[in-house]
Amino acid sequence: MKDESMKNTFLKSAGLGLLMLGALASPLTMASNKVLDWASKEGQTRLMNSVDNQDFFSLAPHFEGQSNKVFCGIASMAMVANALSVTPNGDSIELDPSRMTEAELEYFPKDGWSPFFHRYTQESVSKVSPKPRIEMFGKPTEKHPKGDYGMQLTDFEALGTQMGFKTVIEPIDLDKKDSCVYASYIKKQLIAGLADPDKFVVVNYSRVPLEQRGTGHYSPIGAYHPTSDSFLVMDVSNTYQTWVWISSHNLLEAMATLDGDQVRGYAIVSKG
Repeated sequence: MKDESMKNTFLKSAGLGLLMLGALASPLTMASNKVLDWASKEGQTRLMNSVDNQDFFSLAPHFEGQSNKVFCGIASMAMVANALSVTPNGDSIELDPSRMTEAELEYFPKDGWSPFFHRYTQESVSKVSPKPRIEMFGKPTEKHPKGDYGMQLTDFEALGTQMGFKTVIEPIDLDKKDSCVYASYIKKQLIAGLADPDKFVVVNYSRVPLEQRGTGHYSPIGAYHPTSDSFLVMDVSNTYQTWVWISSHNLLEAMATLDGDQVRGYAIVSKG
């Protein structure tokens, strides 16, 4: 009982601290009855009473908004990769100097000290992507003569694999999406991914069914609230969207959409 009380106190203090930061930085988002702002009173209550919320605390220190409007998949992978790999004294992640110019680097010590951290950046992640950056930005290809912005679910899988992570994707079966049995299966898979401290779940969905501004998107999920049957989506488009709670039903509807010739779904990423 004492341990549980201490855990609740920690969740409350840590969660409220993050909520205060989120509220200060939270943009004015479009109104939607399909999602709930995580910084709202009800959103705070859900976080305090959530289960399988370890991913929230693991991902929050590594959160960063996507650097451009097509990098939602890249930003999501960077967050997850850092949560899986960054350690206080680790140096296995290659330094990325791309965010400083040669002129800016000129005055740093030349004794081997570096101003950079051993962590993944959106630049370093995008450079190793099997789908080239220029194609993410819309360059036409034989397969996509009109261009294919961003990443499809199989592109996200290939990126995770290229980075050395075990990346398992599951596109939604459109023929089964209205089945209660199938909906329960998908929910259990997402919860199982959250429950495993060595795995992270990234959802690929359309904003349209959620009545949000925008279209296709990626973001990690951080927690599950059983009473409302909702997941906390840590939206990487924090310029004009905030983190939101989405019911399992609405999230399934948002994932059960087409992205070109592919169906959206989710990915579970873990160490290889």
